[in-house]
Amino acid sequence: MLEEEPRKGFIEELQELEAPVKKKVLAVSASIIMAVVVYVWLGYFNTIIASAPAAAIAANATPTSTARAPGFFARIEGGGAYMARTFGIWASGMASAVKGPRQYIIKP
Repeated sequence: MLEEEPRKGFIEELQELEAPVKKKVLAVSASIIMAVVVYVWLGYFNTIIASAPAAAIAANATPTSTARAPGFFARIEGGGAYMARTFGIWASGMASAVKGPRQYIIKP
């Protein structure tokens, strides 16, 4: 009877490729992964900006001479200031948790 060879896994197939092909596979996969990471990061950044109260963003934005809505850079500046303030509050909370008295509740 003819015996079938076990199917090679993805890693074994990559190991058998020539060096130039391996470099191309690496470049393509790194590009795809980088695009996915940037896409997720932009979505996260958009969520942070969208969840920020409009009053907090407007208070941090530089005033404009027209009565129009704040421009792109004014919104980015206001959102950045909001995120910096939020991070500062979080960092001070973490510092107080680390420096605070250590009380542990032990239940038998």
